[in-house]
Amino acid sequence: MVAQFLEIMIMETHQQPVVSAAAPSQPLGCYTSVADWQQREAGAFFETRASVDWFIKRHRQELVEIGALIPRAGRAGSLINRELFPKAVLAILRRSALDHGGDSEP
Repeated sequence: MVAQFLEIMIMETHQQPVVSAAAPSQPLGCYTSVADWQQREAGAFFETRASVDWFIKRHRQELVEIGALIPRAGRAGSLINRELFPKAVLAILRRSALDHGGDSEP
């Protein structure tokens, strides 16, 4: 009886898909390169690639944690979530402005 129970448990375990809690919930099509996003969607927030790179470097951990950034090494470069990244930018800038009492410089 115990052997049969263990066999059922093993079968059920192997049939369930393995998905980590950190797996992205967004479709892969939601991601684009940093260069593409900056060129097409950054508007007045990031006029240069260097300004986007600086923002990402400064807020990397938070951007990764919320799924707005998938860092990749090498020539391929990191990927930005088209939906989550702009929301994260606004939230971070808003928080920064409140933390600094409305000062224009951090």
